[in-house]
Amino acid sequence: MKTRPFAKHDCCHGSHAQRAAAPLPAAAPLSPLRGDASAVEICQRYKLQLSYDARRLLTPTLAPMIFFDRLLTVELDADARRFLAAALPLRRSLWWAVLTIHDALGDDKSGDSFRLAPVVQWIARPSEPGLLAIRSLDKKVKRGSLWGCLYQAVYSAAGRATPPDRLLAAAPPEMPRRLIGGLVAMAAGHAPTRGYRARVRQYLLLGQTLAQGQAPWTCRNVSPAKETR
Repeated sequence: MKTRPFAKHDCCHGSHAQRAAAPLPAAAPLSPLRGDASAVEICQRYKLQLSYDARRLLTPTLAPMIFFDRLLTVELDADARRFLAAALPLRRSLWWAVLTIHDALGDDKSGDSFRLAPVVQWIARPSEPGLLAIRSLDKKVKRGSLWGCLYQAVYSAAGRATPPDRLLAAAPPEMPRRLIGGLVAMAAGHAPTRGYRARVRQYLLLGQTLAQGQAPWTCRNVSPAKETR
């Protein structure tokens, strides 16, 4: 069964970079919803492009979670999606994208769910071999597809704007956050008959649960299926 086409969006794999071995750069600094940064600071740090109505809700010392709740209350879901992708700790944010994609696949008649496995493994234990395992699958998908963007999000979460088998180009801190926010939207639109707006709202509430508590991948026998039930 062929996968459905997705809307055009920004996603770059650095396809013109030269091949070369290079060490991984340091990962971008985290900005969790734990009160260590205000909502304004998160927006500035990750260069979020929010709507005018969303910016009007910001105040200098507003806590991230309160701002997110306000966005939900006034149904600024696109802004809430972008903000949560930036405000969650980076691996939790990437885990959020994995959960939404897993849910979007449903019964997975296309047989694509195996493409999530190396991403889950990298989130649990980030490593260069893990990136190379992802790259082996990345070579078999289209650059602008859901999977291509997911794999690019992992590279950028590791601090790379390019795949691990190409010349190193450091990813700016906002790059993985923007990709993750886009992935959540792509997952919501993966099955048009399921209702895009309702699906986005469901995914926002799912992401909200990741702001606190133990990191899901540290739990024994964790899987995306358990998180999306």
